[in-house]
Amino acid sequence: MYQDLKREYWWPGMKYEVTKYVSKCLTCAQVKVKHQKPYGKNQPLDIPEWKWEHIPLDFITKLPRTAKGHDTIWVIMDRLTKSAHFLPIRETFSLERLVEVFINEVVAWHGMPLTSWDSHLPLAEFSYNNNYQSTIDMPPYEMMCGRRCRTPVCLGEIGQKELGNLEVIQVMSERFDHIKARMKAAQDRQKSYADKLRRPIAFNVGDRVMLKVSP
Repeated sequence: MYQDLKREYWWPGMKYEVTKYVSKCLTCAQVKVKHQKPYGKNQPLDIPEWKWEHIPLDFITKLPRTAKGHDTIWVIMDRLTKSAHFLPIRETFSLERLVEVFINEVVAWHGMPLTSWDSHLPLAEFSYNNNYQSTIDMPPYEMMCGRRCRTPVCLGEIGQKELGNLEVIQVMSERFDHIKARMKAAQDRQKSYADKLRRPIAFNVGDRVMLKVSP
């Protein structure tokens, strides 16, 4: 507005008055809010105390329909262990059907050597859960089972590993403590990066603010 006005007009304190007017203009605030740094510091989520307490979900949709009629991948992840399940579903599944799939499949580890993408999801799930995660400093499978998942190629080479009940509890507790410490360090690191792009904010009683909401 100032650049447009100064081509044709001038008066003492012109730039200050334009700035003051724009700061109180509702339309200007709505247009310019997306170009401003967000207010307030980043607030990380609480670190879970146990596996499968906090579960983020995601849907990958509009995929080519398979012979079984699947066109969507349902990704279910545990925030603590970073382990995930990739479940083939249909975009038209009802909530009741999704609940049934969750109950039947989320704790299952299986594989079927067929040709379509939904039959290869168990292999993708195995690869993901047996892959190193920097946040927890180990693969999710190793965190949950005490060792990396072994294929038939190396079973005889390594041998079976058995733990007593007390030892299992101790090992799991130590792993959870290690994971929580790693997650806290990762959150602090990400927060320090995010806060550089944000502005501090403070309000007084009676202040008016502009909120951006979704319908």
